[in-house]
Amino acid sequence: MDYIQTTSIETHLDHNSTPEALAKSYDDWSGTYDELVKKGFTNIDAVDGSQKMLYLAEKKQIYRRLICDFVGPNPLDIEKDTYDAIACCAGFAAGHLKEDCLPELIRVVKPGGYIVITFREEWLHLYEDFKDKLEPAMARLQEQGLWDRVNREIFSNYYQGKDGITIVYKVL
Repeated sequence: MDYIQTTSIETHLDHNSTPEALAKSYDDWSGTYDELVKKGFTNIDAVDGSQKMLYLAEKKQIYRRLICDFVGPNPLDIEKDTYDAIACCAGFAAGHLKEDCLPELIRVVKPGGYIVITFREEWLHLYEDFKDKLEPAMARLQEQGLWDRVNREIFSNYYQGKDGITIVYKVL
């Protein structure tokens, strides 16, 4: 199965932290992707705007391709209908992904594939780039027939005691 992971944790880190602390933080969020390998996902690519994060990702030796780019409205260097799924964990955060990237995520996922987005639920209410923008943009893409929402779940203790939200869409 083909799979892409998009995320960066740099806004969640103390920028004065040591390389060891950064590596530990990376290991904390990347553990999920190790589990995907155990479940049979073998064609996993990583996209991140930070080359430092990709150097850390490379050490995991689970990614087929490491792509240093920002996910936004412009096309990535990825063919249309490439992936069975995208997992975007913590990519929607202050200074990271915005709703303008959603059509590009849809473009690179095969019809019938899934886009799973997980982030801090409070961003929907506190962060101006998401407040009254992100979920309405998702709804518009559904109205346009590009994807269908499969699930929306809020859960506790996602990050430092904060609630998280996972939204799952199936690409049409």
